[in-house]
Amino acid sequence: MSNGENAESPNFADAQAGSADMPGTSMPEEMRVEGGFAPAITAQGNMTVEGGGALAFVAGGDLKLEAGGGAALIAGGDMTVNQGGGQVLISGGTMSIKEGGGGILLAGDATVNGGFIGFLLSGSAELGEGTRVLFNTPQSLAFGAAFGLVFGIVAGMLRRHRR
Repeated sequence: MSNGENAESPNFADAQAGSADMPGTSMPEEMRVEGGFAPAITAQGNMTVEGGGALAFVAGGDLKLEAGGGAALIAGGDMTVNQGGGQVLISGGTMSIKEGGGGILLAGDATVNGGFIGFLLSGSAELGEGTRVLFNTPQSLAFGAAFGLVFGIVAGMLRRHRR
């Protein structure tokens, strides 16, 4: 952890223990994690992860992921992913992905080079060579609306059938 306590980068177990929501503990403003796996890693400020994985990475600031991944990657600021990805990637700022990808990508602005995205929801997107997108923003919104409509109809029919 880069909060001045230890000059060495922690492993995932150390990072998880340091970010536990317990009385008398606090999350560091800056966090750097190298290697391993943990259920969830959180930081109030920026987070850098190199060569690791977690079910969830949550950073209040920027999130930088190198050669790793997780089910959910969430950043309050910008997100940079290099040779990694996740199922759901959400960035409060810009998102840059190089040789990686995700199932659902949500960001104000996105740049993807050599990656794969299932559903892309972004104000603007720059797609580089070798990038594949299954559903862009308009298609993703249409898919979501259609899914919601069908789900609503089926749920209504099931409720009537129970009576």
